Amino acid sequence: MAIGTAYWLFQYPIFERELDWFSSTFNAPFVTQFILAYTLVFFVMAWLLLLLSRKWADHWLFKKPVRNLFLFYTGMLVLASYAPLPRPAWLSLWVILIIAGKYLWFLAYALSNRGKEKTPVSLIELFHFQPFWGSTNVPFPKGEANLRKIEAKSPLDLATVQLKGLKLMLWSSLLLLVFSLFDQIVFGAHGFIDPFLQGLPVLPRLNNVIHQYLVGKVFPRSICWMVLVANFLRILLDVSSFGGTFVATCRMCGFNALRNTYKPLEAKSIAEFYNRVYYYFKELLVDFFFYPTYFRFFKQHPRLRIFFATFAAAGFGNALFHFLRDITLIIKLGLWNALAGFQTYLLYCVILGTAIGVSQLRSIGRPPQNRGFLSTVFVLFFYCLIMVLDDPLRSWSIIDYCSFIINLFLPFAR
Repeated sequence: MAIGTAYWLFQYPIFERELDWFSSTFNAPFVTQFILAYTLVFFVMAWLLLLLSRKWADHWLFKKPVRNLFLFYTGMLVLASYAPLPRPAWLSLWVILIIAGKYLWFLAYALSNRGKEKTPVSLIELFHFQPFWGSTNVPFPKGEANLRKIEAKSPLDLATVQLKGLKLMLWSSLLLLVFSLFDQIVFGAHGFIDPFLQGLPVLPRLNNVIHQYLVGKVFPRSICWMVLVANFLRILLDVSSFGGTFVATCRMCGFNALRNTYKPLEAKSIAEFYNRVYYYFKELLVDFFFYPTYFRFFKQHPRLRIFFATFAAAGFGNALFHFLRDITLIIKLGLWNALAGFQTYLLYCVILGTAIGVSQLRSIGRPPQNRGFLSTVFVLFFYCLIMVLDDPLRSWSIIDYCSFIINLFLPFAR
C-alpha cells in the first residue's frame, strides 16, 4: 500500500489543481518539486505528531487531539489570511495548509486511534493517507485501524473479498457508463455518442436555469422541475460510480470495505437516505461530531441528545468539512469574504441537519417496514429540492436561491 500510494503521489500529485494560483507565478516543473518537497515535510511533521500523541497521551494537548488539531489548523488559516508575512513565508504557509487540508481527516483518524493502537508509529503508515485506490478528502475506508480490521486473514478470505471487489468494479463501470450517457443525452455534454444526438433537445444545467430566472428570462416551470430531478439523479450517479470504484479497488487489494453507496432509492426516511448515499462521509461526521457531542451534552434528555448530536454532525460538521475543503476560495477571497460567500451552504447544512435530526427522532420505535412508497417519494423530493442550495460555485446569495425555490411553488410563476 505504501509503495503504491507513494508512486501514485509522485507520478500524479493530488495538489496541482489546488495550486493553479501558484502555477501562474512559477513554471510547472518547479511547482511539482515544490509540492512534493512540502508533502514530505508534512509527512515528517505528522509522524512526529503521532509519536508525541502516543508518548504523552495524558498531556492536556493530546487528551482531545482531534479537537486541538482543528483548532490549530483554523488558527493557521487565520494567520495566513491576515498576518503581514513576507511573500516566501506566505507562499510556504499556504502550501503547507493546502497539503494538510488534503490529509486532515486521515490524520484525524490516526490521532483518534492513538490510544487504541499499541503498534509503533511508522512513517510508512502515513503513505496510507490518500491511498492509491482513490479517495476524496474523505478517507476510503476509515483510517489505518479500520484497514487492519477488514484485511483478509486467509487465502479463502482474500479470494472472497477479491471476487466481491470484481463484481463491484463491474457494477461501478456500468454506473460510470450510465453516468456518461446520462450527461450526454440529458444535458448535452460532449462524448462518444455526439453524432447520434444532433438536433435532439437537452435540458439546461441547474446553474443556468437559476441564472436565467434571476435575469428575468424564466424557463417554463415544467423544465425547472425536470432540471431539479435530473440534477439529483446526476449527483447520485456520480457519487455511486466514483465511490464504488474506490471501494472495488480496495477490495481487490484484500480489504473487505463496505460499499459507499447502497440502494439509496429504497430509503424510507431522510436519515436513511443520508446513511445510504455517501457512507464514508456519513461515518466521518458520526465519528468526529456525532459521538463527541452525544457523549457530552444533554445526558438527561435522550431525544434532545440525539437531535443535538445529529445536528452537530450533519449541520456543523458538514459545513466545517466543506469550508476547509475549498481552501483555494479562502486564498483568493480572504477568510472573511470566503465565509460570507459560504452563507448559502450554511443554510443548506442547517436545513439538512434539522431534517435528519427530526427524521432520527421520528424513526425511534417505528419499524422501517411501516413506511410505504409515499415515504420514499417524499425523501427523494426533499433531496431534489435541497440540492438547489448545494452549489459548489456559490454563485448567488441566499435570497436568490430561496426566491428561485419559492417561485417553483407559486400559483403564478414569475
